[in-house]
Amino acid sequence: MAIRIGRRAGRLGRGVRGETTWAWIPADGGPIATVGILVDPLSNAMLVLVTLVSLLVQIYSLAYLGDERPASLGRYYTYQSLFAFSMLGLVLAPGFLQMSSSGSWWASAPTSSSATGTSGPRPPARR
Repeated sequence: MAIRIGRRAGRLGRGVRGETTWAWIPADGGPIATVGILVDPLSNAMLVLVTLVSLLVQIYSLAYLGDERPASLGRYYTYQSLFAFSMLGLVLAPGFLQMSSSGSWWASAPTSSSATGTSGPRPPARR
């Protein structure tokens, strides 16, 4: 069954490319910059990879963080979900301008560091 699903996915992803853009900074001679979504075979593969890794991290975190307080868990899962969302935004960006200037690029680092630093109160540093 997995082989059949893989073959179907391979046929669907072969050569399929979709791009939708909107004028972001309009000008008289045409837009200076555009925003949009780019879907091609490479971005499809990266969408699956990012989503799968995010799902595996969430499943692993259920057992690993089982002893944490509910408030800490909520904060962790919020940050982890925002990180996955920002990475998916990076994958779907059609150009470098949108990738570098959108919230996705700037949100991925703070949410990643916040998600890994929410394990509760820290012991005082020793001198």
